Amino acid sequence: MDTAYVSSELIVQSQSEAGIELIGPVPPDTSWQAREGQGYDIGHYQVDWQAEQVSCPRGKQSAIWREGDDGRGHRIIHVAFAKSDCAECAVRGQCTRAALRPRVLKLRPQAQHEALQQRRQEQSSETFKQRYAKRAGIEGTLSQGTRRFDLRRTPYRGQAKTHLHHILSAIAMNLTRLVAWLLSDPPLGPYPRQARFAALAIGCT
Repeated sequence: MDTAYVSSELIVQSQSEAGIELIGPVPPDTSWQAREGQGYDIGHYQVDWQAEQVSCPRGKQSAIWREGDDGRGHRIIHVAFAKSDCAECAVRGQCTRAALRPRVLKLRPQAQHEALQQRRQEQSSETFKQRYAKRAGIEGTLSQGTRRFDLRRTPYRGQAKTHLHHILSAIAMNLTRLVAWLLSDPPLGPYPRQARFAALAIGCT
């Protein structure tokens, strides 16, 4: 799935409730520390879930741990450090840009937090990119099915007839692709193929 459909909540829920591994990149950390590639983003903090405390990169312990929600019905944990600890910190500028307030963090529940951090590390690896590349072929199949075979609509009523319609549509798609492959000159290469516009752009350069 693409980023719009992947979240830490869905990664955990699909695995725990259905035994399904949800593969797809999660949204990046939008904090200024992560965007600028400097300073201490949330990945630099150590969370002790049993003690309900967070350690900052300089070893200071959080002073506040309060559970709540994000205003959209999702559980979230508000964490704040002592004002005195942050005020005296030698690297305060790498942690927060607030003039007086201490560093404040918003954590998801443990399973979601750990899944999110793990996926953000995984999705930059070549192994993950190769697994995710399979989606290009899936997207091409869905696009062909909806554009040429009208998969979003069925002329039949009832689950049995609709299911038969889906099977016949799949057969038609396979035959169409087989004929296109047999008649192509030169033969079509493996997926993902280069789009014609991309090939044109390369030719112009």
